[in-house]
Amino acid sequence: MQEQSRTNKAARQKQPYNHSSGSKSFLQRQYELAERKGESVDRVELFRETHVRAGTFVSQAAEDAHVSYALINYPLSLYIFARYLT
Repeated sequence: MQEQSRTNKAARQKQPYNHSSGSKSFLQRQYELAERKGESVDRVELFRETHVRAGTFVSQAAEDAHVSYALINYPLSLYIFARYLT
């Protein structure tokens, strides 16, 4: 039991950032967000939804990852425009 605990602790420390989704799965959060918005939600928007708490990202690493995902998945001009609106 203690060996498993040490293994799990080491694995958790390797994670670059946490999410703020609680015990809900990302699929459940995506479904709820889509229901609320009335349209489908892409993974960049889902990442933002699950890694922002009280209006700010849970860590700088999470914010950096979000920017990287957005730049890969959206044209730069669209991303800059969206950041300007939020």
